[in-house]
Amino acid sequence: YFANAGYFWAINDYIDLALKGTVFTKGRYDFSTRFRYAKKYLYDGTFEAGYSLINKGEEKDPDKFSSNQWILSLNHNQKFTPTSSLTGNLTFVSGKSYYDNSTNALPDLLRQNVVSNLTFSKYWEETPYSFSANYYRDQNLQTGDLNERFPSVSFNISETYPFRKDYTGGEQKLYEFFSYSYNGTLLNNRTKIAGQNNDEIRSNLGVMNRVGLNFAPTFKYFNIRPYFNYTEIWYNKYITKERDANDSLVTVENDAYKAVRYFNMGISLNTKLIGIFNPKVLNITGIKHTLTPSVSYNFTPDFSSPGWGYYGTYEDDFGNPVKYSYYDGRVFGTAPANEQQSIAFTLGNLFEMKTKANDTTENKFQLFNINAGVNYNFAADSLKWSEIFTDFRTQIGSFLNIGGNATFNLYKFDSQKQTRINEFLISDGKLAQLSTFNINVSTSYNFGFST
Repeated sequence: YFANAGYFWAINDYIDLALKGTVFTKGRYDFSTRFRYAKKYLYDGTFEAGYSLINKGEEKDPDKFSSNQWILSLNHNQKFTPTSSLTGNLTFVSGKSYYDNSTNALPDLLRQNVVSNLTFSKYWEETPYSFSANYYRDQNLQTGDLNERFPSVSFNISETYPFRKDYTGGEQKLYEFFSYSYNGTLLNNRTKIAGQNNDEIRSNLGVMNRVGLNFAPTFKYFNIRPYFNYTEIWYNKYITKERDANDSLVTVENDAYKAVRYFNMGISLNTKLIGIFNPKVLNITGIKHTLTPSVSYNFTPDFSSPGWGYYGTYEDDFGNPVKYSYYDGRVFGTAPANEQQSIAFTLGNLFEMKTKANDTTENKFQLFNINAGVNYNFAADSLKWSEIFTDFRTQIGSFLNIGGNATFNLYKFDSQKQTRINEFLISDGKLAQLSTFNINVSTSYNFGFST
């Protein structure tokens, strides 16, 4: 063989070209090329291509071997303007045989997938608007299956206060605290499943719109924040499940433009209490305790109820009704089933201390931080109270960090059924039972080594 004979051509200051080839006397030919380009502050990239041809034996030989493999690869980075850019990589390969025949590099020989990703992004200065478009491709080298996301387009409006004027330090009106956000996404998932005779191609298209509404006025002693989130999804297909003539359950895919609409809402309330102590012990000039109680409520309806029209039922082999969604398996999923209605209570404790370093300087640091919380689920049929969760962390000097968390259950445990039952521990004189406990300790030290 005559291997890796090549030619390099520096065409100009911005582009160059490399060609390389290998010839084997028993009937194999490998060719590859690499084209590079770059312009400072604007763009740069590399295009590579490879081709491998193997013909071993004569036409009538029973052990004749033939292989025709190729690869195309592009890496590109470009900045069109300070607010828009295109970046990513694309790789297309005939199959795993290309790597098996053309390289000895272990990462390539062990490669199972080839992933391509190309993204264009754009945002508008001094506005809440941004836009992105993406192409994604995942090629399974073992099975030949292909998964693509194209198109994948997203437009976003970050949290915006439409009624707020330029803030000059004066008192703001209540309506100026109203804000909204928006995300719109168009996504098409295309899947090719390789078969022995024919490839099966599936397309999964959807458009999702999400709008968030918030109202967050600030008062002297507390903060309140009601919110409302609305989601609307557009699909071009839906499914139904039914029994055929042989009483077998079949899933039928139907073509029709459908919309799935759902929402959730809630409100949160928090305040902050501060206590300051002056112990005048050693060099301690003050200890500060910050208490942050918070309560929040959220509600999501049961969109699987018949009135919404997003779920159907079929009978299983025993005649029992089984609920399913008309949009199972769709790209953005379906409306949530089961009502969610809960209230959460949290309490944060932060202890800080100041020490006197000298007559003019004080050092401030955290002593420890302890948080606790519990949830109550109105929609649950039993065990409405969640476990009480707690976490803590503290730092000893500048070299030792200690942290951990623990959970406590309020309900009794049935050892025979190996599950919690709807009876409180307090009836036996215990408030709660420790469920989990974790603690972690870390340290660091700088030995002052330098190079």
